[in-house]
Amino acid sequence: MTFNDCVIDLTEQTVEILPLIHKKFSGFNKLESVLLFRILGLPTLDTVILTDFGKEIFEFLKRKYKGKTFIVRTDRKKETASLPRAGYKSSTEDLFLHVPKLMGNGRIVFLLETSLSRYDHIYSMNLLFEYDRLIIEIVGRGFDVSDLNRGDISPHEILEIPLNYFYNFGSWDIYDLAPLDIACFRKFLVQKEEYRKSIELRLSKIGRGLTEGGKNDKICFEESLVKARKYLMDQGKTLIFEDNSNYQPIPFNLLKKIVRLVYYLPMEIFQFKKPIEVFSVSCGVYCTGQIVFWDIVFPSIKFDLSKIKLNKA
Repeated sequence: MTFNDCVIDLTEQTVEILPLIHKKFSGFNKLESVLLFRILGLPTLDTVILTDFGKEIFEFLKRKYKGKTFIVRTDRKKETASLPRAGYKSSTEDLFLHVPKLMGNGRIVFLLETSLSRYDHIYSMNLLFEYDRLIIEIVGRGFDVSDLNRGDISPHEILEIPLNYFYNFGSWDIYDLAPLDIACFRKFLVQKEEYRKSIELRLSKIGRGLTEGGKNDKICFEESLVKARKYLMDQGKTLIFEDNSNYQPIPFNLLKKIVRLVYYLPMEIFQFKKPIEVFSVSCGVYCTGQIVFWDIVFPSIKFDLSKIKLNKA
């Protein structure tokens, strides 16, 4: 086995090769999302896939990606009842501390390169495609899309955008192929007091996450807030504290830019034999203005979360 067999850098792949890699990793739902985004030209982070890991591979990674920082994610076909929690940051030099415990039993690891963190988002959102409309749930500065996905935080803003086509049961009814004017309807906007409460919930989640082992459930609310504030201030991750008296709705020009990128996504992914059903796409906007798409989730092919126990990793 060569390094090329077990270390696949997607930035080095041609447009002809990417679909073959997508086919090779069919069934790895999280990784498939990244591959689909790259194939379709949607912005995502530079990605390195690891199908094996050991001392020689680690040394190779240290030479090739010296000084880089990654978000470490893991995936496998048909997730089991022992799903390790990943999604944390690691330097190349520290990968040996994290990757080995995420490998094995058909599991792979993929690394998303970024110097930024989950505390650096100005907006995070889920875009839910519902046949003839797009529902967008958004959280603001210093929050993360995992807050929405895990039900930790209620959306700060909910928008509805009518689609100019209808998809269902294998048929398409297209009214207009040029979405030059996007109509947007705000269905919900968080009020000041609820927004302040959501900031405390976010900080408490961060503080509990900084507490090792099973003790994080025993830490009191106030203590978790203190731990989070100190950690974020020490790290210079202060977005959640800045201009936070009221939630600032997403600017329409930014919203329009994101929506135009995915407006016809149901039609574009149909060629990859994905189900025609309601599905969601997660997306974040960093403080640098960088837009990043994270995942596509299809209910009919996503693992049954009721049967999965998350390990703390």
